Amino acid sequence: MLNLEDHSLAQTWDQLTDSQRLASITDTTDLHWVGSNVTTKIGSYTAGVSQGHVQQYAPISPAASSSVSHFDSELTPNELMEPFITSSSKGPGLAVQLMQDIGWQLFSNFSPIIGKLSDVTMAGSTAQTQFVTGDNDTALTSLIFSFASSNNALINSSGFFVSGTEALRTLNITPNTGETGTATITVNVSDGIAMVAESFLLTVTNSKPIIVIGSPAGGTNYTLTDQITFQATATDVEDGLLSENIQWTSSIDGILGTGSIVNKVLSVGTHTIAASIIDSGGITSSVNITVNVFGDLDNDGMNDLWELTNFGTLDRNGSGDFDGDGINDLDEYLISISKPDGDLNIDGIVNLLDILIAQQILNGQMVPTSLQLAHGDIAPLIDGVPAPDGQFNIADMLVIMRRVAGITTF
Repeated sequence: MLNLEDHSLAQTWDQLTDSQRLASITDTTDLHWVGSNVTTKIGSYTAGVSQGHVQQYAPISPAASSSVSHFDSELTPNELMEPFITSSSKGPGLAVQLMQDIGWQLFSNFSPIIGKLSDVTMAGSTAQTQFVTGDNDTALTSLIFSFASSNNALINSSGFFVSGTEALRTLNITPNTGETGTATITVNVSDGIAMVAESFLLTVTNSKPIIVIGSPAGGTNYTLTDQITFQATATDVEDGLLSENIQWTSSIDGILGTGSIVNKVLSVGTHTIAASIIDSGGITSSVNITVNVFGDLDNDGMNDLWELTNFGTLDRNGSGDFDGDGINDLDEYLISISKPDGDLNIDGIVNLLDILIAQQILNGQMVPTSLQLAHGDIAPLIDGVPAPDGQFNIADMLVIMRRVAGITTF
């Protein structure tokens, strides 16, 4: 009553009669709070203030439990102690100064507050959670946040950042790259004098990416000039398909390229080929295969892969005749390059005629048309005109041998 004034009468309620007080209850804009602590704060209010004082709620029709004992609903910005909520208010506002005006003593500092934080389970590199904070006598923008983790290997204090300037804040969480596990996280908020804390459980999961190499098969052999197609797929539970980010490397040639498919000609040697991928959580998966690329490491003029395939060894130097067919090893290799299957006359079979043709080629001679007939069926040969008899037999062999020797008459 000492701080309630009927401004139209210029008297406080303790000075009024009962009938005057009854009339003052409905004196809409003239019922004021004149306490000094409240009055010093009115400069920031744009409505609900009259003659330098805050108006009290005094509608024409008295409202039980609301009239007189609340600030006017016109007060702007809105206050906690208005008769009903018209929009959100921030903290206790003028209610603190009002309590001082009627004799209550305030703490020298109000501690900040922080709402409960929910436990967080995350997969990937970052996550967010929200919480509420506040302080009755410190600006929200001045609050100081700090963090502690029970598992610094998973995440340390640098892995947290609070964004926002109002009561609702966002906690940004960034675990250490590639780490999974759990940690109890403590969030501290301080106003510079007092500090309060709230904890929650952080669980970080991250499935390891899966890589499947489609080609080539491990242990495949290639020659020096072969272009090799490397193909693979990569998937991750959290990130989905990652195939286009696969990194291909060779233990000999280094980086081969990026993508689900890479084509490359490799150097001679046994290559360990790695297909690797890193997911958004920093976890790396890698799958290795071995491929062999053969050149001529022993400098005998024959490809090493061809030697191993045909001889089973690299000890031969090209001058011998491994299969005893009258053509030395080096010549056979040279023939196989121009016609790998040895079918030089393209008749569908490899026989003595192909060997004779090879000898002609290696000797720098022209190959007679007669030697190119299917199956070598050229006997008898008269004046260079073949007369096939439907069989390839000793007669054909004799004609071929004579023809190779340069004998054209029979």
